[in-house]
Amino acid sequence: AMCRPGAEWLSIEIKPKAAVLPDPAVVCEGNRIKCSVSRFTMMQKTKLRMGKVTEISEYDPLDLFSGEAGRMQDAIRALMENPQNNFVSRTCSHAGKNMNHSTIGNESRRDEIGRVLSVPSDQAEHRLAEVLSLALLSCGVLDEIKRLQEIDKFGIELVYPMFRHLENPAATSEEQARTSAPGQLPQQVNSWEAAISDFLVGQSARDCAVMICIFPSSRGIQPMTAGFRTTRDSSNQEWAWRCGLIDIDIKLRSKIPGYWQQDRDIVSTFVQANG
Repeated sequence: AMCRPGAEWLSIEIKPKAAVLPDPAVVCEGNRIKCSVSRFTMMQKTKLRMGKVTEISEYDPLDLFSGEAGRMQDAIRALMENPQNNFVSRTCSHAGKNMNHSTIGNESRRDEIGRVLSVPSDQAEHRLAEVLSLALLSCGVLDEIKRLQEIDKFGIELVYPMFRHLENPAATSEEQARTSAPGQLPQQVNSWEAAISDFLVGQSARDCAVMICIFPSSRGIQPMTAGFRTTRDSSNQEWAWRCGLIDIDIKLRSKIPGYWQQDRDIVSTFVQANG
């Protein structure tokens, strides 16, 4: 059992997004902004222009992946403040009564988180951010996501010309692929397929999610059998938690042209919006 029958816990789903900035060697001169501003931050301008969001999120994945507790907590609080489907909190119980907090207002959400975590409502999100950062630091799941993302050594700007040549050599010759790429492509064309596969692995890791279950360990658990671990926060309260990686499905090669076009649009919109 997770905890004693009837008890409740919080289930948190976080989509961390891209952990690393691209190497300038794989980015064309006009897109170098990608090497200093996170993709998530740039994407906010596109979402705002398209009416998908009403305000810009303060979340930056580089903070969450920094390994620094303070920056990680700031990132988590920014996600709570403006979730945009990248942060979902739920109350869960053995009775199967699960409540998605996105269906209630901000004040009610804080009350509900405080109730489940047995902390005052005005401290609920601060305490939750601290516990989440401690769990994420301890479990190493963010390091694993970053490792998977870094399998992609080339990025979309180099992968797209390789993809075009392999899909239709008559329409895009090897020479055309090489000259249109902003950086050096692998010498051996027979290694281009592997580069594309690595890109798709990286893309999957950029879109995956982390699931974390949390509750005060005073409720009683069986850590060895339930897979839960415990940690103490700055107030010395002990929490039980476990986390795992979800939604790590490999992306389809057919989506590569779409990724390339989206990348161009995101950069263009961000540059225009920032004058």
